[in-house]
Amino acid sequence: MAKRGDLIVDEIKGWIAERRFAPGDRLPKESELQTLFGVSKGTAREALKSLEVQGLVTVSTGPSGGATIGEVPLERAFQLVQNYLFFREVDVAQIYAVRRVLEPELAAGAVPHLTAADLEALEHSIETCAPLPGDQGPGGGAAAGGSAFPRRAGGRQPERAAALHVRR
Repeated sequence: MAKRGDLIVDEIKGWIAERRFAPGDRLPKESELQTLFGVSKGTAREALKSLEVQGLVTVSTGPSGGATIGEVPLERAFQLVQNYLFFREVDVAQIYAVRRVLEPELAAGAVPHLTAADLEALEHSIETCAPLPGDQGPGGGAAAGGSAFPRRAGGRQPERAAALHVRR
């Protein structure tokens, strides 16, 4: 059974997400968090410490202190994923299942930041990875809407997802 502090951490994360807080935004004072989430001072502090260890907030002390939303560095995010996967057996099929979920979202998020040169490079990648005439390899072949890229490289085409998103 999860500890009360861990449950409050999840509630605070949800509360932060609902309000679309961004790095640098301040959380309410500790006493306000106690009231807001109906917890004791010790539980509120435990939750803030957990959020701080996760890199989601920074906590400072003193009269002007409090919790501020932090920005998790990419290296820290990778470390957390590595820790999660450390004792797990992960096969290639699971990795590709995750890629199928993540890559379209990542590509869509990148679209607003693409330059004309980026779009040109994506178009070139699409042309390079276009289906070969009569291709019926493991990638599904042209008839199945696949391409030579999955057969040759064993993967999907994230650049196609970005390019298709741009065209819409």
